[in-house]
Amino acid sequence: MRIKIKRWRYCICEIKGGIITKNKASNSGGAIYINAKSAANTVKISGNAKITGNTVSDKANNIEVTSAAAFILGGDFTGRAGITINRAAEGVEFGTSESNAFEGAENIVSDKTDALFGAITSDGKLKFKSLHGSDKELDMVKEEAEKEIKTYTDGDVAAYIAAIKSAKTTDEVYEILDGAANELNLEIITLNYKAEYKLSGAEILYEGISYEGKMLSDSNVITYSNSVITVTGLGRAVVKTASGRYLIKTKKSDIALVLVSGQSNSAGAYSDYTLAPSATGKYKGRFLITNTMDSDIPLSDISFENAKYTAENGGRPSNEIGNWAQDGNKWGSGAASALGARLSDEWDMTVWVVNTGVCAQVMDNFTPAKSSYNETVSYVSKVKSLIENDGHYNLITDKTGLFWIQGCSDGIGTSSENTMKEYLDMFTEMYKSWKNEIGINYGAIWLVRAGTNDYGPSDFYMSGPRLAQIYMGNSDSADYKDIHLVFNTDVWRTNEGVQAYFEAKYPDANEFFEKYGYELPKTYGEVKPDVHYRQKGYNELGDEAGRVVSKILGNYVDLPSEAKLLDYYGNEVTEEGIEVAINGSAIAVPMITNITYNASFGLKVKVSDESIATFSNESFTVTGHKTGESRLDIYLGETKLASYKIIVTDEILANSDCYIGEDYESGTKYESFVTAIKAANGETVHLLRD
Repeated sequence: MRIKIKRWRYCICEIKGGIITKNKASNSGGAIYINAKSAANTVKISGNAKITGNTVSDKANNIEVTSAAAFILGGDFTGRAGITINRAAEGVEFGTSESNAFEGAENIVSDKTDALFGAITSDGKLKFKSLHGSDKELDMVKEEAEKEIKTYTDGDVAAYIAAIKSAKTTDEVYEILDGAANELNLEIITLNYKAEYKLSGAEILYEGISYEGKMLSDSNVITYSNSVITVTGLGRAVVKTASGRYLIKTKKSDIALVLVSGQSNSAGAYSDYTLAPSATGKYKGRFLITNTMDSDIPLSDISFENAKYTAENGGRPSNEIGNWAQDGNKWGSGAASALGARLSDEWDMTVWVVNTGVCAQVMDNFTPAKSSYNETVSYVSKVKSLIENDGHYNLITDKTGLFWIQGCSDGIGTSSENTMKEYLDMFTEMYKSWKNEIGINYGAIWLVRAGTNDYGPSDFYMSGPRLAQIYMGNSDSADYKDIHLVFNTDVWRTNEGVQAYFEAKYPDANEFFEKYGYELPKTYGEVKPDVHYRQKGYNELGDEAGRVVSKILGNYVDLPSEAKLLDYYGNEVTEEGIEVAINGSAIAVPMITNITYNASFGLKVKVSDESIATFSNESFTVTGHKTGESRLDIYLGETKLASYKIIVTDEILANSDCYIGEDYESGTKYESFVTAIKAANGETVHLLRD
């Protein structure tokens, strides 16, 4: 029998006894459905009526009402009934009781979980009460404990059962069970949600869902297939093999959420999913990837399933979007795969990487209220809500951070060129706002190249974005204490530099091949042949950033012992030193020499004789004051790491390292003051900068 009341103006369905069970429905109301469009449409139960075991789409659904006004407890109730209403949580009202109903509300349970049962309030309302901490919970735990302990052994467990019955708290019950498991030689294993455990020839003897699991509507604790136990819920289970018995205790999984963003090199342009690490084998379930593909993926498509597919396929999204391909091959997600894999190893937890990079996007569009800023907030917020609503994960918020690679579209030779200060101001505004809105706790920057397409010398010029990023990683200001420069691929400037880097980091070439399936890269064409990286380069960006960030957050970073000074062109200053004119200035950038952590890391430059020249660690410029020679010394704290000559002359320098700019009317470029003056021939030169 099944009762459905939907559009009647006045109907009371009263049930005082009998059994309604084993009914199935596809939409609503497995046994009884009341759509309370009219306040007069109600269902009233009392007596010993039993309304259980009914389903909708194979899920428990016995009495379904659309409003608390539609359900009435009409008298003392000794039966059993399940109820479905729009929300199942402690304190949610699901009905009312008549004045003669004093007992039995506890026999009404939520269809979603029997960890919620009914209680009558002082004003006659029926509300869900949590099983947790109640006498009812203790009774249920004891009942389950007796079932569990009988599977520990084929022998007598009467003494253990007696101890369970006399226990005063649920904690005491579980202590008795764990003690018995040890005494009876069961191997106790604790597994995280979704974890897998290989065990041959296993038979599941018992499963008991915990209070947390019941609140999450878990239907079982583990599954077993192909000699692998997979955790599917929270609770306890007992399995038996030919060699013995195992007590398996399951718990929530820790999960970290990290954001990858910026422009095309963060989005993964020209990446190759076939060469990227995948969340399979040892990494199965270890990382997830949401690839938003230039922010083209609708929020409705963001899900655990989508992120799992993308991670298992090298960052390749399941969505069919035509522009996410090159030469007919679908791209991956750039550095996200290797980053997720490395962080899951370092942190020993699941890592969800959200990639919101947008090809060719300028810094301004990542500032608050602009398109890429808002889209990132929406995507990350959706993922956070998925984690929270699932309930099987603990989001480890101090791991939430930003991995950033952007600035080509704000660099040299573009219409949107930014100075160091402009870029710094925009990035700071974005970072602080994201910190408040989505909870990022640190910034990890892959140093951007200047933004040319030919891989020529100008790719390494110290553009405004590059100087700003180096400054943030180097500064001891409170504004930037959580922002770190984690990788500088300027070391991949030549084939020799690429080979030296990979051989230094990976002395065991066979181990590297086993990890990635290809040989150690030896040429820049393999890692970054032009403005875009290729997958072998992306893999190293992700792996190295994960390694460095895990050290930084764990306070394990080794202090550098060597440093170097770079000029405006990105070249190390030679023994001849830097020359500037009186009142002239030049760019000089301190960097760590270590090949696998080439960042600034709190370096400071000092001039030994500041009457001759001074150095600004805010803008990385040395300024001449009077003719003479002095030294530019690089310090880490009180330790001097390197020293370079500075020469101040009263002459205009024909070969100055200062790039002057171009005439904004003619477009002619000038490399020094002298060439600009000679070219003027008495006429005006309109320089873009001085």
